Amino acid sequence: DEQNSIDVVIVNNASDGSIAIKLSDIGGGIARDKINKMWLYSYTTAYDLNNLSHDEKLVKQRELLGQIIESAEHEWQYSSKDVCDLNAFEKHDKPNIDRSVLGALKFAPMFGLGYGLPVVKIYAQYFGGDCKIQSIDGYGTDAYLYLNNLYGSNVRVI
Repeated sequence: DEQNSIDVVIVNNASDGSIAIKLSDIGGGIARDKINKMWLYSYTTAYDLNNLSHDEKLVKQRELLGQIIESAEHEWQYSSKDVCDLNAFEKHDKPNIDRSVLGALKFAPMFGLGYGLPVVKIYAQYFGGDCKIQSIDGYGTDAYLYLNNLYGSNVRVI
């Protein structure tokens, strides 16, 4: 189905080694009244929080995060596979490590909390690139990620 497809274009700029990535969809776009909010930390459209006060929104987001963590812990505890080498942590005698939370990280969704776009943009800009979004409400969205070649640069590795 064309409406559910996402087109990806990756361009390697041979002159400076930078990379540009374009993601395009025709999934309805972003409403014009929400386009500037998407760069705000903790702003999400994954859940309907429109009719709540600021305090109620904070409580709801905290509850949702708690549910995500609880679900991830449950998924990890009942998974049949060893998801990561937790023995490596035990070898260093770190008694304060909660094994269930560490293992659950593999199953925790990385969406819907409102941190993805702001974090992508700030990291891209820190390393000399950028992230831009162009959307047509009612049609679709194009997202652009520009990444610089950092080989030989003086950018501090964090």
